[in-house]
Amino acid sequence: MAEEQQSQFQKSKKPIWGKWWFWVGGVIVFFMLLGIFSEDEKPQTVRQAEQQTGEQEEVKEVVQEEAVKERVPEQALPARYEIYKEWQDSNGIKQQVIIIPTELRNEKDLFAICDELDKKTKNEKRITIRGFTNKKAADATMYVDKSPNRLWEFSDRELENINYHAVLAFDKSLTTPLKFHHCEIYPGGFGNQPFLSPKRY
Repeated sequence: MAEEQQSQFQKSKKPIWGKWWFWVGGVIVFFMLLGIFSEDEKPQTVRQAEQQTGEQEEVKEVVQEEAVKERVPEQALPARYEIYKEWQDSNGIKQQVIIIPTELRNEKDLFAICDELDKKTKNEKRITIRGFTNKKAADATMYVDKSPNRLWEFSDRELENINYHAVLAFDKSLTTPLKFHHCEIYPGGFGNQPFLSPKRY
């Protein structure tokens, strides 16, 4: 009888992995280990993301700084000329008088102003621009332009002074049969040497 009980006890005894509590405990341990490792990895992932974000922000800042550096020289450039007066004559042609600083009264700077005027008037079909280094001379020229008969009111000396301050003439007419688009410069004043060939566009 004792032998029968012993054999029954041995039959009912299962290996440890056959017990339900073994598997429950194993699952709990597995999830605990998984949680520990994922917590260790999480900060690294967050750190990597922060590092990448930081690098991207640095790149953006560098790009923005370079863009600002590119824009600053344009803003820092002094005005090469001042638009003094603007009107339309009796023929409907746009007229402009500009004042150019005396220090720009040389071939290189005057032709550079011609190029600027060409860019700024690209949408104009007909325009005439006169450049002076003196506002009084500009006023006198506009006074004469309104009526050529007024020319006799000026003495030779006054006319000479007006011509001396006239340094640039930009003319553009794309609507007339004789089309023209050019800029003449007079570093020594209108009618004085050196007279340079017009720049044609």
